[in-house]
Order: sequence, then C-alpha cells, then structure tokens
Amino acid sequence: MIFLAPLLIQAEAEPARFLPPLAVPFRVVTERDQQGVSGHYRFRVERLVRFARDGLGYRAELRVTAVEGEGSEDVSTMFEASYSGLTGRTLVLRLDAAGKVIAIDDREAVWAAVCDSVGRIFALRTHKSAEERALLARRIAEPLRSLPPERQLRVLGSILDAMIAHEPGEAIGTRQVRVPGDSPFGGKLSLTGTRTVAPIPLGRRISVEASGDAALPAANGSQPPSGHVVLAILRDFDTATGLLTASSETVTSQLDQPGISPTVRIATTRVERLDPAAWPAD
Repeated sequence: MIFLAPLLIQAEAEPARFLPPLAVPFRVVTERDQQGVSGHYRFRVERLVRFARDGLGYRAELRVTAVEGEGSEDVSTMFEASYSGLTGRTLVLRLDAAGKVIAIDDREAVWAAVCDSVGRIFALRTHKSAEERALLARRIAEPLRSLPPERQLRVLGSILDAMIAHEPGEAIGTRQVRVPGDSPFGGKLSLTGTRTVAPIPLGRRISVEASGDAALPAANGSQPPSGHVVLAILRDFDTATGLLTASSETVTSQLDQPGISPTVRIATTRVERLDPAAWPAD
C-alpha cells in the first residue's frame, strides 16, 4: 500500500477553503505504479465527478468510467477489483461544508457490489473449477461485508477525497515536519523532513520531503534487518475552490542488505475541468 501519511501542521493555520464549481464535470485520473524485488504492478482508475449544493453542504455525483490493472501483486488485484465493482454505477456522496464525506446514498448496496467484485476477481485469477471459484469468491467477500459502516464510508469516500485539498490555509514558506504513518516493512514509522508551501498561478503548491530508518521484525532471534524510507509528496490545488489540480506521492524503501534493489511506489492524481456537456446522459 502506498505510504499515505498525515502531516503535522502548525495549529495556527486557517481552515481549508472548499467552494467547488457547481454542475461542472471533472475528470479525475489516479495511477499507482510499483517496481521492486516482488515484481511490477500498475493500476489506473478514471472517474467523472460533479458537485451540487445540498443544504449546508454539497452533493457529489461520481461515475467510474475506466479501470485498468497489470501485475500479479495482490494489491494491484485488490485495487482493480474494488473499483471495477463501481463501474457503470453513479455514486451519490454527501459532503459537509468543508468537503468531508459524511454519507453515501445506498451505501449498503454500493458496498455489497464492491465486496462481490473483489471476491469474484480474486477467484477468477485462480486455476480452480467454476464451483471452487464461486465458493472462494464468497469466502473472500463475506469478511469485507462485515466491516463497520464507518470503515465502509471511509473506503468508499476515498475515491472522491483524492481530488479535495483538505490542507489548511498555511503561510508561504518552509518548516520542519514529522510524518507518522505505516511502514512499507510493517508496523509504524515516523519520518522527518520539510514541508514547503509556495504560490503557483491560481493556487498553492505543497511539497514534502521526508525520510527515516525502520527496523524490521527479527527472525529466529537473529539481529533484525533495517531499512530506509524516503517520501516525496507534491500537491497543487486551486485556492478558490479547494480542489486539487495534480498530486504525486513517491515512496522509496530500501532494505539495508546487499544485492536487494529498492522498491519504488508512485501514486499520481490529475484533475481536469470539463465542459458541462461532457457529463454522460442517464
């Protein structure tokens, strides 16, 4: 999984501004790529999004229009399977005034479709009989169905979160930061580095560069190996709307052992504003 870490921000930062254009479609393309000792995988998902007012908050319609995945890694299969379950369906997400997803219409039915898709695609990639694949698909899907509603909301909402800039309105400049999160080697990790906020036309650019060492679990009482992680984040957003225009996150993890190549994980998102006529007819 890509190292998605929260960033520690100065307490005096102002709240983020969220004023998305209404009835305007956006094309959002997310790509994930990993290259390392375990092989290579690539994943791409494209969706259309448009916003409308909904009480004090907003209503977002979202349609997954394309899903592509390559590679034998389970994580690639999981990404492809989960988004494939949403293809051809219009999701309706309810947001508060700050752009946080607080509800999803027909969440239970949407989640069931995702779970079924995950089970089905994993099962199809085995060499079992049709009957055995059907049984395996149910065994994979059932535990996912039992996830708490708040977890379901968080997972489903992440497909929209990729285009929303939740960062507070920080002052221009560079500061020291600590970035906690999940280590690519397992367990927790804390990286240290810098966070820079710089002006760009119509918006802001936030860049983070951080690194740190990580200890790995010891095997059979031996001296545990260690690793090193380097994180680079770049996020461009429109300050007038609170929407991202582009982002990238690169994580390079290296085991301190001779002959082992580093693993590089890259996640990118591009947001393109479209003509209102680009939204497909129902």
